[in-house]
Amino acid sequence: MENNQNNFDYDYDNVREPDKVIKDCLLGNDNDNDNGNYTNSYDQELNEAMELSLNEIIHINDEQSTYEKFIIENYEKILKERKATFAELTISMNRIKNFDKNILELYEIIEPIIELYCNQHIEKFTVDNLTHKKIFSDLKTLRINKKIIELLQNIITIE
Repeated sequence: MENNQNNFDYDYDNVREPDKVIKDCLLGNDNDNDNGNYTNSYDQELNEAMELSLNEIIHINDEQSTYEKFIIENYEKILKERKATFAELTISMNRIKNFDKNILELYEIIEPIIELYCNQHIEKFTVDNLTHKKIFSDLKTLRINKKIIELLQNIITIE
């Protein structure tokens, strides 16, 4: 018995030849070389546009980092100035708060407000009339600069 697979005679003469390779280009090529390396005006324009875009991004990043540095320096400068302004008051209150209950209560009210103001989170802080009177009546018992009290009156306002 013969194997059916061996009985087939392939007629290679009737096999169709492969199609020729067609190279389609969506964009017109000015200089087409056979080896596939070519440059055209579109590629040049694209490269120029990418280079311009990259230069713009670099320029914008430089401007942004310069501006960020300016903002940070300005923030730190204002922070140091404000902390220096209130240093006398906080040192004075820290000394006395362990001995005087009123100053301890005052310190617990004022210290977070001063901290928020120094860190530039707030410019004004509103309190009720009773708290305002208590704060400034207790502050008058301390021996501190009157300008600090005036500044606090501008920061801490009545509803």
